Amino acid sequence: RVAITAGIVTKRDQLPHYRVTVPEFFTLSGLGGFQYIHALCYVFLFVRDGIEVIFAALIKPSLTCLWSLSTLEGALIPALPALTYAIGSQVIGVLADKFGRKTCLQVSLGLTLALDVVCVFSVNYLMFIVLRAAAAFFLGGAFATMLTSWTEICPKSKRFR
Repeated sequence: RVAITAGIVTKRDQLPHYRVTVPEFFTLSGLGGFQYIHALCYVFLFVRDGIEVIFAALIKPSLTCLWSLSTLEGALIPALPALTYAIGSQVIGVLADKFGRKTCLQVSLGLTLALDVVCVFSVNYLMFIVLRAAAAFFLGGAFATMLTSWTEICPKSKRFR
């Protein structure tokens, strides 16, 4: 029975003997309901980002056959969204500083959702790749904005512990 506390491996018997209930843990953490809702949105962004990676790997072979894509066109299916993701995080980060994080986060999430839904109905390669790139642009912006706002809403006493 070994436990890890602050990076130091100790025997469990050497740890203080007290129990903390779930409500006590939330109280002791210094975070409130808003922070937990914010964290839940962050989890959904992580899931959406993971789906982006899996989607590119699973859909690429099918689209290559369906639309008779060249090697370069097939390579753009995962590469272009990755590039626009990086660009979007920078551009929307600057816009969030100017117009507010909440506004940019709501716009980014809304446009990501809308572009993902429209992408389902793509009829050709160009429409598909443009919609995937635009959705990734706003997803990158949502990630950057969410990370920055999460850091700002955490109590200063609880940051970087």
